[in-house]
Amino acid sequence: MDQYQYAYLKRWQRKVDNGKITDSSGKYWLHTALKNVIQIEGYSTRRNLLDDIFSITGTSAVTNSNGGARTSTIISPLIKKTICENITKGIKEVKAPGFNAIIDFGNGE
Repeated sequence: MDQYQYAYLKRWQRKVDNGKITDSSGKYWLHTALKNVIQIEGYSTRRNLLDDIFSITGTSAVTNSNGGARTSTIISPLIKKTICENITKGIKEVKAPGFNAIIDFGNGE
């Protein structure tokens, strides 16, 4: 496979438009999101998934049935290694009325 084909295979987008989750009591959550995922390492070793590393950017918004809303924005790309269960690097901001949080996922270790 040549370099151009690898470039094509190593990126994708996850998009949710007008997503809705409803629980058994009728409460619901409306969800919109756009996430861009780029494989930044491991794409040249197709048979070795353990060296794959991904960079994730994007935004999301959730509104509940009571009108409560929150947004989430990735400030610094989130880094996810296949061999690790957790995100190891990046910064995400979460905002809601009366609430603002910055989540720092670390330095990559």
